[in-house]
Amino acid sequence: MNDMQRRGFLRTGLTVGATALSAPAVVPLFGGTAGSGTFVHCVYFWLKEELTDGQLATFEGGLDSLVGIDTVRHGFYGTPAGTDRPIIERSYTYALVVVFDNEEGHDAYQVAEDHDVFRETFGDFWTDVKIYDFVVG
Repeated sequence: MNDMQRRGFLRTGLTVGATALSAPAVVPLFGGTAGSGTFVHCVYFWLKEELTDGQLATFEGGLDSLVGIDTVRHGFYGTPAGTDRPIIERSYTYALVVVFDNEEGHDAYQVAEDHDVFRETFGDFWTDVKIYDFVVG
């Protein structure tokens, strides 16, 4: 590649990069572009300290069942990352994020049998739960 080609390549790359950074669409980590009205449901669980490893494994199985509900387009769960800055909330035990095409998908998830079974089975496992929902504009 000669100098003219290299400059053209760099200029094109910078233009594409700047366009991507200024694009109004949300580009989720799971790929693609979230459409307007995409509904994101974030749940943070503070579990009881006395739970056994077996109970925690069962709880994770319950989380698996939630991300498998039909209206869930993308679902993730895990434990707090190792990041440690004053602004980061790390006191929760598990977090769950599920993404739906729209609010109707979320509403169907709320009344799904697997969701009811999860609440009934694991409701005694936590001391607190916080939920944050948002809609992509």
